[in-house]
Amino acid sequence: MATTVLLIIAAMVAAFPLLVRIGFRAPRIIERGSPEQYGLAYREVSIPTENDKHLFAWFVPPPATGSAPAVAVLHGWWQRRNDAAAGATAA
Repeated sequence: MATTVLLIIAAMVAAFPLLVRIGFRAPRIIERGSPEQYGLAYREVSIPTENDKHLFAWFVPPPATGSAPAVAVLHGWWQRRNDAAAGATAA
């Protein structure tokens, strides 16, 4: 009986990191919008990371020539980048 209880506890401890990772991973949502729907010119870019992955983004150039401030808009954990584009146009 004690051996069974110890095995169950060991299995729960071993499975805990996997369950946490599955429970908190970001959902995969297919992107359906773009800055174009808000009247912005853009181009898709890929930003390499240190662990050989790529972050996909949109580069929206300034509307006029000359210098302009740079703004990085990060969408957050549960949003998509086109949700962030709507907020960026309101500023």
